[in-house]
Amino acid sequence: MQDIYLEKDGIGQVLNTYESIYIFGCGLRGKEAAYHLNKANIKVSAFYDNDWTLWGKRVVYNWYCEKPHNADVSAVCIIAVSKKYQYEIKNQVSELGFKNVLLWKSSFDEEIAVQEEYFDRYISLLNKRTPKSKLYFVMDITEHCNLNCQMCDHFSPLSDKYFVEIQSVEKDIKRIAELFGNDVPFVCLEGGEPLLHPEICRIISIVDKYLPNTEIQIFTNGIKLLSMTEEFWRVCRDSSVVLMITKYPMGFDYSKVESIAKLKSVELRYFNNKEEIKSSIHKPIDLTGKQDCYSNFHSCYMANAECVDLKNGRLYPCTFAANIHIFNKYYGKNITVCDKDYLDIHSEITADDVRYFLCNPIPACKYCMVDKWSYGHKWEVSKKHIEEWT
Repeated sequence: MQDIYLEKDGIGQVLNTYESIYIFGCGLRGKEAAYHLNKANIKVSAFYDNDWTLWGKRVVYNWYCEKPHNADVSAVCIIAVSKKYQYEIKNQVSELGFKNVLLWKSSFDEEIAVQEEYFDRYISLLNKRTPKSKLYFVMDITEHCNLNCQMCDHFSPLSDKYFVEIQSVEKDIKRIAELFGNDVPFVCLEGGEPLLHPEICRIISIVDKYLPNTEIQIFTNGIKLLSMTEEFWRVCRDSSVVLMITKYPMGFDYSKVESIAKLKSVELRYFNNKEEIKSSIHKPIDLTGKQDCYSNFHSCYMANAECVDLKNGRLYPCTFAANIHIFNKYYGKNITVCDKDYLDIHSEITADDVRYFLCNPIPACKYCMVDKWSYGHKWEVSKKHIEEWT
């Protein structure tokens, strides 16, 4: 996508070679671009915008019109005025066959970028501190794993063999249903590796029984799917389970898993995406606990999001607080998780108590160094060195 700058001379030389000029974006940037093109005696044929509320409204000096399906695509130039969504716009118009797409830049871009970043941070902060009507949560039905990734934020490589008890699952899911009813869009069965649990079928059936309108997802590396029983596939099919697979660079044939799931009529999705290979995130821990809780909470992508962890009657706002006991035991540390770091769902609480708890930092936030998180590390099997988590 070529850039066109307002201050550059010769705009007319570039655009006058086209029969029609279209501006994609009916906001302030679109008006600004149209103004300068008009000054350069370049006629804008029409405006586009994905916001339907703008359709039919007069923008600068031209009415919004329909997409030019009959236009000669080689003779048309489309000017995208949104730097943030430039690639989405290019893909959108490319689907109609238009190849001549330019990005309009102005002297105000840097200032606008700063404003947009500030606005995005404000919206992010507002979302984190606003109670959500619906509850998204995960259940760690195992703690150990058959893959043992370095830097795992569930600390699975360090874990002893652990299976959640069926009685605990039923008691907890029943209580969640009492508190939230249909306001639970999905439940993620996780680990460790959840398919290692010998009673995975009973767990699925229990969740489906008490939360029949909730989507059940199983987060898995997919390895054991090649050897799961017919009962497992039947239960997954009957309960409309979604298998959420993360692809790892380990030479595993994921196409076989896709074929089996299709044959068994069970939905399979890739958590990252089908083409993306898993990398590692380093989330260092401050063993001294001297970090600012509020700053960490406001910067953490897990805060008041979909990483709420339900474990043996306790609802934790993140996987760190729910699983740090594994780290403590393996390395002989004493990172404290107190009764303010979780909610006992079997106590006398309401759904609103849960909502307000999740939109505030917890004392355990002081152990995270969110500003030191780093992404894109090459995936490897854990060597169990403490430096993977510190």
